[in-house]
Amino acid sequence: MRSKRLRKRGQAFTRAGDSGSEKKIQWGKIGYLCFLAGVGLKVLIWAYRALLFVDGAGFLETETFFVEARHAGAIASINCSINDSVMTGFPAVVVDRASGTNTNLTTATNGNSYYANERRIIETEGQLALLQKKVERDTKRVNLLRAEERRSRHLLEIKSITRAELRNLQRELESAEFSLAAQEVEQRQASRRLRSYRQHQGSLRSAYVSLQPDTRKSVLLVPKSGYVSAIYKDKGEVVTVGESILKIVNKRKNYIKAYFAGDAEHSVCEGDEAQVIFENGDTETGVIRKIYPTAYPQPIEIRHKFGKVQRFIIAEILPKNAQAWDRILETQVKVLLKKRWLKEIL
Repeated sequence: MRSKRLRKRGQAFTRAGDSGSEKKIQWGKIGYLCFLAGVGLKVLIWAYRALLFVDGAGFLETETFFVEARHAGAIASINCSINDSVMTGFPAVVVDRASGTNTNLTTATNGNSYYANERRIIETEGQLALLQKKVERDTKRVNLLRAEERRSRHLLEIKSITRAELRNLQRELESAEFSLAAQEVEQRQASRRLRSYRQHQGSLRSAYVSLQPDTRKSVLLVPKSGYVSAIYKDKGEVVTVGESILKIVNKRKNYIKAYFAGDAEHSVCEGDEAQVIFENGDTETGVIRKIYPTAYPQPIEIRHKFGKVQRFIIAEILPKNAQAWDRILETQVKVLLKKRWLKEIL
């Protein structure tokens, strides 16, 4: 009986030991394997593209026109706003023609003269007000120290304080007087600068006023139909001859201007299909319409982003299955072209 009880107890211990030795999920190894799988997939994608495709970079551009001033003067009105659709011949801008010499016009329209001088006046007035407060504060402090110094001399005569205490007070008074004198000098200099700036501003203002508007107005028309993409000037601003006021774009005639490395010359051909990858990850198919005959320097927008090539072959790409790219203009894209040897095989 005793041996039977021992065997049953041993079987119970064995079953308990088996139930406690269940295998745990090794999450660390699973995560490491997933990481390796991700890295391997990235390497495979890179190798696939490097072996079969030529990559380039570019921007979504479009046919662009500008409304420019034909006469110097002040803008009387702008009859459109951003994203408005305008037709050919639409009177977009009205300019009050100005009379006067070109020298006066240049002086009045130079932002680094009139408006910069106005900023200097405002800054100097603020500095002068601050210096005035500091001078008033230091003057009160000096007067208090002088009164304290006279009182201390009287106390020294009756031997209520020591000479060391009087000397400390005198040194503090000298420091306060020096600080007050420095603030007064700086205040006088700021006052002279302010007078000079105001005199100069008066001459600039007189030059601006000498531009009297002509009775005739210059009406600027839209050269071609499109959408208003940018407005460079506001009503009342002065413009010179040839200065751009509006930018008009034709969304129906947009294209991708792509840049390819010089060693991809034989792989870039007119009529070839290209895979276009936009910034948001969307992919579309395009067709090369035009290849520029001259390689151009790498634009600053993509410098040091797509390799260290300094000169690029430029191609224009149109959508394959649509009339135009329905995207935001001037966004950056990446372009993939099949290599020459792959085209020959296919």
